[in-house]
Amino acid sequence: MAETRDSDIFEGYLTREELAEKLGVQPQTIAKWSTYGIGPEFVKVGRRVYYHEQTVREWLKTRVVRKG
Repeated sequence: MAETRDSDIFEGYLTREELAEKLGVQPQTIAKWSTYGIGPEFVKVGRRVYYHEQTVREWLKTRVVRKG
């Protein structure tokens, strides 16, 4: 039986499209971030890219802008 995207092995992971939706940006933007090394770390399985939610949360903490 083939494993589905919703199986336990992918629990806590987001596709590029899912992450883009959550962040309010286009998937192409996240792809560009990956190219420039400024986006969150990801896991690549074949042609698919997955982002662990905790890794994304940690990456977001590095994006804080302090004025002053």
